[in-house]
Amino acid sequence: MPNISNIDLDGKPMYITDPLYAEIARRTPEWGEPPEVGPRDLERYYALLQAERARLREQFSAEELMALCIVLHGSLKTPTGILMLWADVEDGVLYGLLDADLGTPLVEKVKALDNLSLHVLVDAIEIFLVNCEPVFPFEDFASILD
Repeated sequence: MPNISNIDLDGKPMYITDPLYAEIARRTPEWGEPPEVGPRDLERYYALLQAERARLREQFSAEELMALCIVLHGSLKTPTGILMLWADVEDGVLYGLLDADLGTPLVEKVKALDNLSLHVLVDAIEIFLVNCEPVFPFEDFASILD
């Protein structure tokens, strides 16, 4: 098994590390090929993200999503770091990035989220931050979970 597999994605390389490659191989039937498994699994994954974003949309206001953007701006979270999102919000309050009236209840709200919800929320915010303009209207924050 290669250390890192290189896959061409519309002219852009996508790298798959050993652990991910092993998961794809584990899901590949003896009569199948990994290319059959990858699209199927990605389709399931994105359907799961979409369903969870719809559920989270009802739980977070645009102001809360903006606060999460503030504390996540400039960082890419590891799976372990995602589980500590509440600490990022708490630090945002402590260091004056967030108003305590907004940030303190948001810490508790984030702490109450399960693993899946945390990952989906951070994923949506990272996508928003990567694709947003340097200056954007407040209303755009409401679209993060679309």
